[in-house]
Amino acid sequence: KNVTAGLLNITTNSPDDKDTIVHLALDERSYGSRDFTPVINLPLWKGSAVRFAGEFDHGDRGSLYNTDLNRPEANPSQDSGRVRYRLDSGDGWTMDVGAFYARHEQNFDKQQLFITTPTMAQLSKYYDPRFTATLDDTVSENVPAEEQATTRGTSLTFNGDLGHPGGMKS
Repeated sequence: KNVTAGLLNITTNSPDDKDTIVHLALDERSYGSRDFTPVINLPLWKGSAVRFAGEFDHGDRGSLYNTDLNRPEANPSQDSGRVRYRLDSGDGWTMDVGAFYARHEQNFDKQQLFITTPTMAQLSKYYDPRFTATLDDTVSENVPAEEQATTRGTSLTFNGDLGHPGGMKS
C-alpha cells in the first residue's frame, strides 16, 4: 500500500461476511480507571458485512482531585469508535462505507497545591529561597489547562478492476 505521509500505513480489519465476531474487553484498574474495548463483526448476507470497533477509556475517574481548584486532575477520558460496511459484488469490485468518531479530554495542570506549616515553609526556603506556597499568575497551577477534542469523518472506497478506459494501460 502507498503511504501519503510518514512511514506507517495501518490497515484495520475489514468486515468479514463469513464469521460473526463479538469480542468485549473490560479492564478496571485499582486507581479507578476503566477501559472498555468492543469489536463486533456481523455478516449480513453473502458478500456483505458490518464491523464496529471502539475504545472507551475513562481515566482515573477523579482519584486525583485538586481541592483548592475544585476539579479533578489528569482524569483522561476517551470515547472513540469506527464502523465499516463492506459490500463485495463477487464480480471483481468491493465497496466500503465507513465512519469514525473520537472524543478526548484531559486536564494537564498537574501542579501540586499545598498548604505548609511555618516550620515546613522555613525549611523549604532554606533549600530554595524562591519557595512559596501561594497561588500566583506566574505559574499554571491556578489556570485550568484542559484538552477537549472531537474528530469525526466518513469514507467511501471502491476497489476493483476498471479495465482499460480510454486505452490506458496499468
